Amino acid sequence: MKQNDGKNPVEILMAEAMSKLKSVIDVNTVIGNPITTFDGTTIIPISKVSAGFIAGGGEYNQSKDMKKNCNLDFPFAGGSGTGFSITPVGFLIESNSGIKLINIDDKSAYENVLEIIKNVSEKLVK
Repeated sequence: MKQNDGKNPVEILMAEAMSKLKSVIDVNTVIGNPITTFDGTTIIPISKVSAGFIAGGGEYNQSKDMKKNCNLDFPFAGGSGTGFSITPVGFLIESNSGIKLINIDDKSAYENVLEIIKNVSEKLVK
């Protein structure tokens, strides 16, 4: 198989896929955008991001008809895939009374978010 600019097609495939991953995962995925309440309290969500990546490819022989229309010695077939998991782990809360980290433990994320909203509302009322 002929190579593109001295690179193996699998390298090209992986480089392209990884460049797309960079656009999906950025710092705002792990440390979320700050939310400011009316009293000046700032809440910053913190998450854990896990990603799995796989890529592969191979060459296969071609028929005589394909050789006439193709500039490669052997055609290349390849693919890649990625899986993500984003899990909330806590909230960083900055208020007049200081900075506090609220961890999300073994409860479901939904239960923890409701509890955090309740705690923040109680603090805002005081």
